[in-house]
Amino acid sequence: VFILIFTFLRIRFVWACATSWVIVLFYEIGAVFIADTPTMILINNNAFFISANLFCMFAGYSLELSSRKRFIADILLKQAKSELEKANKELDERVLDRTRELQEKAIRLEQEIKEREIAENQKKELKNRLVQAQKMEAIGTLAGGIAHDFNNILSAILGYTELAMDEVEEDAEIQESLQ
Repeated sequence: VFILIFTFLRIRFVWACATSWVIVLFYEIGAVFIADTPTMILINNNAFFISANLFCMFAGYSLELSSRKRFIADILLKQAKSELEKANKELDERVLDRTRELQEKAIRLEQEIKEREIAENQKKELKNRLVQAQKMEAIGTLAGGIAHDFNNILSAILGYTELAMDEVEEDAEIQESLQ
């Protein structure tokens, strides 16, 4: 009966203890006042009932304690799962936000790279134009210098020719060659 009360019926521990001690009390009343049990048998039976009751109380308390621990563990597990799901959702949102930010930055970086490539190409083109302009300027300077030197030589020739023309008569054959 004690095993049935404490283990299989799963009655709350306090009520199971009260019930089992009431059963022991009824036995004592019946054994002492109704059946007039001999003292040695009464002591032996009392030791058996009390020890069986105490053993079953310990077993019942252990079962109830483990079921309470399981119950609390289940509640804590549900809370932990809820917190974990919440944390996972927050983490997923942060990952999505960060991914979006990185994609936007990647697009901006690609645009900057394209702009830089265009600027570098323009820089190369302008550099080539500058080199070409410098070459043309150098050629122009060279040509100007040659023309100036040639003009100096021609000025002397023209000057001496005019002086020679002034010295020669106008009908002379050499006048025509000098002109």
